[in-house]
Amino acid sequence: MPEVVTSIEIDATAFEVAQVLHDFSAYDAWNPLIHHLRGEPRIGGRIRFRLRLGALALPIDAILIRHDETGLAWQGPASRGLRALAAGEHYFELAPRGGGRVRLVHGERFTGPISRLLWPHLAKELHSAYGEMNLALKRRVEGMR
Repeated sequence: MPEVVTSIEIDATAFEVAQVLHDFSAYDAWNPLIHHLRGEPRIGGRIRFRLRLGALALPIDAILIRHDETGLAWQGPASRGLRALAAGEHYFELAPRGGGRVRLVHGERFTGPISRLLWPHLAKELHSAYGEMNLALKRRVEGMR
C-alpha cells in the first residue's frame, strides 16, 4: 500500500499543536498544502478543502475519522464508490516528548487501483509537500508561544 510518512519535532505541547490542527478556519493563514478547509470538526463530520500540490489544486471531500487531543485524521473521498478506485487516509499523530516538546507524525495511506497507478508519479512530490506543511505548522505553533 503506498504511504507518505513524515515527522517533525515541535517546541510545544500536544495540546497546543492540536489546537492549531483543529482550527480549520485558520488553515489558509499558515498551510501551504491544504486550503479552504471547511466542515464539521467532529468524528463523522464531512470536510471539504483544496489540496495544492505544485500547479494542481484538487478539491477533496472527506470524512473525519479522528479529532482529539492526540491527533486528527480523515478519509477521502467521502463517496464510497470513488474510494473503491482511489482513497487516502490522511493523519496527524501527536506524541509528547517531554520538556514541552511533541513529535508530529504526519502522513497518508493510499488504497485503490488508481492510487497504485499514480503513486510512482506523485510519491516524491507528496513527501516534499507534507514536509513543507510540517515546517509551516511548526512555525505557526512555535510563533504562538
